[in-house]
Amino acid sequence: MSIYLLEPVDTQFHRSTLPFDAGTDGDTMTQPLPWPRTVYGAFRALGFSQAGISMAMGESPNPHPVWGTWNNFGELSIKGPFLFHRSPSFEEIFLPAPADLVALKDKPGEGPLRHCVPNEKRPMSSCSDCVQLPGVCVTQVLGRKSGEIMKSLEDEYFLPTNELLGDYLLQNLEYQSKTGLSPPREKIFLPEPRVGIMRSHQMHTADEGYLYSARHYRLGNHLDKKESYGYWISIGTDNGAEISLPEKGVFHLGGERRPVRYCLLQKNTPLPPSRGDDRGLQESWATASRDTVIQMITENEGRFKLFLITPGIFDGKSHPFEKTETGVFVNGPDSQTKARLLGIAAYKRILVGGWDIQKKRPKPLETGVAAGSVWFFQIESWPDSPSERETLASGFFDALNFRSLCSETLRKEGFGIVLAGGWHV
Repeated sequence: MSIYLLEPVDTQFHRSTLPFDAGTDGDTMTQPLPWPRTVYGAFRALGFSQAGISMAMGESPNPHPVWGTWNNFGELSIKGPFLFHRSPSFEEIFLPAPADLVALKDKPGEGPLRHCVPNEKRPMSSCSDCVQLPGVCVTQVLGRKSGEIMKSLEDEYFLPTNELLGDYLLQNLEYQSKTGLSPPREKIFLPEPRVGIMRSHQMHTADEGYLYSARHYRLGNHLDKKESYGYWISIGTDNGAEISLPEKGVFHLGGERRPVRYCLLQKNTPLPPSRGDDRGLQESWATASRDTVIQMITENEGRFKLFLITPGIFDGKSHPFEKTETGVFVNGPDSQTKARLLGIAAYKRILVGGWDIQKKRPKPLETGVAAGSVWFFQIESWPDSPSERETLASGFFDALNFRSLCSETLRKEGFGIVLAGGWHV
């Protein structure tokens, strides 16, 4: 895997999936972060340019092994994008706020964070619009005092990948205040409204009645040159094929062809990455807590959770796991080892689209699961031997951590990536 950093040179414009008609709507809905497939498409376009593949050439009988063709993917896959922050003294990556982590509603920036765990008295069918799952529960707040009103962090903060990520994966944040999280979102994504008009392609004049506004976003405080924000991307191939890209340059990302500067940070990173390097730029942040998470799973009867860090698309379902008459299960290192789904902490379902370059029209919308959602599991047939327990816990961690739960094509586009953590009642 090779790791790239993308830094926007100008404002970014990423359309949301809500419908927009310039003739009837006056405001274009946008979102701060690009979809994974937006970044994937930008890298493929760059690869096509480097390989001399033109859209005018049509479908080639000999597809490129990495980039594929305009109509079919090659072996390229990505992980990300993840929001990256650099200051003179440190570097860090911000992940989506987990749905099982809540804070006091009436004390912004103060008070403790609380974890949620499955509540056996609240089955999914009683208080959720998700598909009914046998034996699966929604969550309750752990350690909440009487009268405390908690709320999600989804719309305000991100979770940084330093010590706080490790503490979250070990359910160890009860006494951590929100000041340990990222800056508020409004200080990271600075909105800049723009006004647009519809133009007549024949007359090259503005069409009357087609005035609308669109909200662009500028990353970080652009007046402070010591601080910078960008996107961290890991790209590679399944077959180990070489990715021939320049080490730095500029390409267009998202709507209105907004420029983004890219640079190579690290090449040929092993997967799973080596441990012991906790620099935020390196891929090892995703496995830095491996040993302690495995120990926690071993000591808590095989309980673990999967934290979704990029949006997931699972054929319109709320999960990608195997559903049977007795429950819902995820496979471990082999098909003989399984873990039972016990609970879900999820945000509101999302719609994921995109732009079809070939047909010059939006792609059909797909129902997805929002990044930050969490699934809780317990390993079946838990052994008595301590060594066998640790081996089984290690197998589940290595099989699932920092990997995608989506189908082949969506996996390549960067959807459905999870981190594994521990939990206890």
